[in-house]
Amino acid sequence: MSSDRIQSSYVQRKGVIVMNILKLKAKCVEKNISRDELAFILGCSSSSIQRKLAGKSPITVDEAQRFSKAANLTDEEKCSVFLSE
Repeated sequence: MSSDRIQSSYVQRKGVIVMNILKLKAKCVEKNISRDELAFILGCSSSSIQRKLAGKSPITVDEAQRFSKAANLTDEEKCSVFLSE
């Protein structure tokens, strides 16, 4: 696995979410969602968002669902961001 791949995704052991961080960040930019808005959507602090986007903290299934709904992601986009291989 390349270093880019390791840095761009995070595997959560409980719930088995593989998140492509770069794609999540890109969707936030595309949908005009700031980090503070993302924190509000996910129901967590700005510092927690920092850790999640740095790949240091996992994103939960519930958080992925909340983001998907707020950003109005298609099923294909959800898979691309949250079920990355």
